[in-house]
Amino acid sequence: MKRSASKLPRALVKTIRVGFHAYGSVLDALDDAYDDVPYASSPICLHVVGPPRVSKSSVVREFEARYPLERTDEGLVKPVLYVGIPSDGTIKGILHSALRALGDPNFSKGTRDQQTLRLRRLLIEVGCRMVILDELQHLCDKGQKRLLDRASDWLKTLVEDKQFALVLVGLPESQSVITANPQLVDRFRAPLWIKPFDWSDSGDRSEFRGVLQSFRNELAPYELPDLAGSVDLSFRCYLACAGKIGLLTLILDEAMRSAYRRQHPAVGLEELQAAYDSAIYFAGAFPVPDGPFLGCLSADSTDATEIMEQVMNISKFARNEPPDVAHLGTLDGVRHAPKDSPGKKYSRRPRNILERIV
Repeated sequence: MKRSASKLPRALVKTIRVGFHAYGSVLDALDDAYDDVPYASSPICLHVVGPPRVSKSSVVREFEARYPLERTDEGLVKPVLYVGIPSDGTIKGILHSALRALGDPNFSKGTRDQQTLRLRRLLIEVGCRMVILDELQHLCDKGQKRLLDRASDWLKTLVEDKQFALVLVGLPESQSVITANPQLVDRFRAPLWIKPFDWSDSGDRSEFRGVLQSFRNELAPYELPDLAGSVDLSFRCYLACAGKIGLLTLILDEAMRSAYRRQHPAVGLEELQAAYDSAIYFAGAFPVPDGPFLGCLSADSTDATEIMEQVMNISKFARNEPPDVAHLGTLDGVRHAPKDSPGKKYSRRPRNILERIV
């Protein structure tokens, strides 16, 4: 029976936040860094790093949402500033984006040094305690050592007076921006890695099935198969997303929007396969005919490990990832940004609301 459009939400997936162990660890580290800024003896610098589609940007944007921009009688207040590094990978581009985010009408005027001084002054004026720079790999994409050294020196200068914490977010190759300058390396704590789930690890496998169960629970009124109830079905989902939560959400989002257009809540394996074919860039290279949801697959088959390795390699090469990126990921709970007040802080410790599925 079809349901009315008013009962089938069109953009449900993007409102859901699924937190896993690494995700929660990064949130905790951001919390601690934010709290420690006034008391730290040296600059607080963090690097959130991992391959694409593992929720790096999601976790820092969730943290930023706890501290929204406010306008008070004393002026603008912005405790956490998030800036996406432009694809051109220039310091001037970062400065333009940061100054514009802080309301500077002359964000494009002045030399780089003048803009840097203006940015530091504005950060102090708005009470900023943390600057988050996302897509750090854009600073090393040009492959020129001189530009890399310049970017590294500029980042070191940005935090030298300990007024705020600096958080850099990027792909594994972004580590070269930090390691290019020994003085900058000394300022950074150990990298905060977020990596894909690893089906061959029993803990990861159990937690990944918990993620699936949480998505299924949160996607009502849509009707999905019991994705976590069967090991084989969970395995199919794992292969479809290559262990990456970001790819899983792409598939589910496509499937839910397709169901919305049909005005029918049922989403079966056929619909999930159609969503996979439409949403995943490397879907055509899947090693089993008919794809992950309809193909002949079993988690207990003798070739399951080989199929997994093929899927992981396809995912890496299709997205130009370094071949040595390993796997990780354990789920502690599901987080949702508070709907009534997205800027308020809520418990930073993961809520253990997911039962472990064996």
